[in-house]
Amino acid sequence: MPMQCDNLLTSLNYFLKAFQQWNKAETIEAADAIAKVVETHGSGMARMSYEKESDSLDAMLEKLAEPAIASYIETLNLTTLIDELKAAQGNFKTLYQQSAETESLKGDIVSPSALKLFAFDKLNSIVNYLNVMNRANPGIYGTVAGTVAELVNSLNGKIRNRYSNTKADDITAG
Repeated sequence: MPMQCDNLLTSLNYFLKAFQQWNKAETIEAADAIAKVVETHGSGMARMSYEKESDSLDAMLEKLAEPAIASYIETLNLTTLIDELKAAQGNFKTLYQQSAETESLKGDIVSPSALKLFAFDKLNSIVNYLNVMNRANPGIYGTVAGTVAELVNSLNGKIRNRYSNTKADDITAG
């Protein structure tokens, strides 16, 4: 949910808490009824996916539009806040749809295995180039070739260790 919806929901909750504390029966009753709707549909939104969050907010807005609850919203003079929340939700849904359409039009997504092969190929090209240049001019390329070789050996050792630790964990877990 966009920040604007979050801020509006937070504002609504603060208003409701304030009205619940006011020593006036009609405001307490109205605030309690609205708070129940917000709690029923809005609790845990921060931990939901965008889709679920949006659905929960839509359900909450639908419930808030029911005549009984709408009259409580008018009693507390929160109509403008609810209207802004509806507008923010509509804007979010439009932007989210546009984003989904843009993502769906993107070309092929590179798989991790293809990326690994590409990186491996580039690394081999660099190492081969440095080895050839080291033979031709060891004074200039010797240090760089040695450093790259040491880096590759170090990373290969880390990969082997991680692989063997994963294998050992699999054996002990199984």
